[in-house]
Amino acid sequence: MLLSLSTNACGGDSNSGDGHDVIRVEMHWAENVDVDPFVGTTRIQARLKYSQCINQFYLADSPEYQFDSIDGEKVLNDWMESNRICDESEYEGVIGCEVDSVQQVFIDPNNPDAAQGLLTINFSITDDKLTGRKVVFGPLPGAGLTDATCDGKPDVTISQDVVKGFDANDVLLWEVSTFGYTGYRVGQTAVGEVLIKNAT
Repeated sequence: MLLSLSTNACGGDSNSGDGHDVIRVEMHWAENVDVDPFVGTTRIQARLKYSQCINQFYLADSPEYQFDSIDGEKVLNDWMESNRICDESEYEGVIGCEVDSVQQVFIDPNNPDAAQGLLTINFSITDDKLTGRKVVFGPLPGAGLTDATCDGKPDVTISQDVVKGFDANDVLLWEVSTFGYTGYRVGQTAVGEVLIKNAT
């Protein structure tokens, strides 16, 4: 199911000025959790999967926007230097964080039609108040950049490992129990919800 409600549909490029945008997920406790699972969290790993059309954008139509190519590296560096996806003035309710790393991996870069592209972000947590806060994913290519490949509707998907939390010793503390949507439109204003449980 794609989370892109008509009343909350795609915004612009989030005022980034470079054609890139984000998606957001909000974290809450699962029903059977009665003690704050976020206590002690020092790092969050966040991961999503590109759609086929975004793979096509990066691998066939506009490879210069891959993060290790000239235009993509500039975009990524700009977002990293400004710590953009942790900036509450840009994204209200975002987790208190600093971006440690952003990694883009294509499983089969020579096959754009079949390639599985993954975006992985590691955050250092600067505020332990995480309940009800949002994790922001970016930079993601927006509608304008991907018009030729995505028909103006670039999207990504999430799975059970969309967010995970670790302590200072890199021990897994919590993970996703359930989530409401798997598909997200890049730039949408609607925010998805994930329910968090203690790691087993």
